[in-house]
Amino acid sequence: MKKKILLISSVVILMLVSAGCTKVDNYAFVNYGINKVSNELIKSNDGYSVAWVSQEQNGEKVTNRIWSADKNGKNLKELISMELNPEKTLRIMGYYPESNIFIYAIEYNNPIFGPKIQRETFYKFFNEEAAHNIGSNYLKFFKTDKGVLGLRVGDVLAYYQLSMNNSYAIDSKSSYSKDKKIIALFTDAQTTPDLKKVIYTFEYDPATQGYNQNKLMMADFIGENRKELTADSKNIEILSVENNKVRAKVGDEEKEFTF
Repeated sequence: MKKKILLISSVVILMLVSAGCTKVDNYAFVNYGINKVSNELIKSNDGYSVAWVSQEQNGEKVTNRIWSADKNGKNLKELISMELNPEKTLRIMGYYPESNIFIYAIEYNNPIFGPKIQRETFYKFFNEEAAHNIGSNYLKFFKTDKGVLGLRVGDVLAYYQLSMNNSYAIDSKSSYSKDKKIIALFTDAQTTPDLKKVIYTFEYDPATQGYNQNKLMMADFIGENRKELTADSKNIEILSVENNKVRAKVGDEEKEFTF
């Protein structure tokens, strides 16, 4: 589900004061500590409560905590705490108190994989001690009538369901290339607004392309009816997705595909 970041006075978030406390309308109780990476409030769907990440220097490590509180600052709770190296950051990916669950990611840069931020993503129920690993490179989460759904992009494209009754299930997987010797991976994915289709890109390393080409793909959200929208040796970037068409940039040229 798309993160809901608190919008304040024309989408302007006031700067941190020296004590680390952020003046955000009625949310002056929020303290991000030294956190300058994910200093944002995540609101619950009903808007009654918020969650955020704070950071505190602890020797060579940084203590990262996720907090929640009512919108008036009451019922302050620490949802999770962990010590990370300074180059890693904790971020809230989804906050669903009505389902007793939140999703978080440990983010970091890895030059081997290029400029994109790498993520290791987990989910945790409020009333359980252990967190559950989902995987890496998660991009989006959605709230649907099935519960909370996650869309992952990596060497395997997968759709996950975190259902309302605290069960965890993989809905489907779609692996385009079985040949692990070919350097290729899913690089981006978006869903149509009605959450019925997934549009995703699959790219080969230029040195290993040969007869293989980068692809713009479409599939039902459950992984069926997969269709190739275009293939090209140039990079493919998804620009926008509607219920029946997608705009993409193929190399330097913008194109539109209907499905």
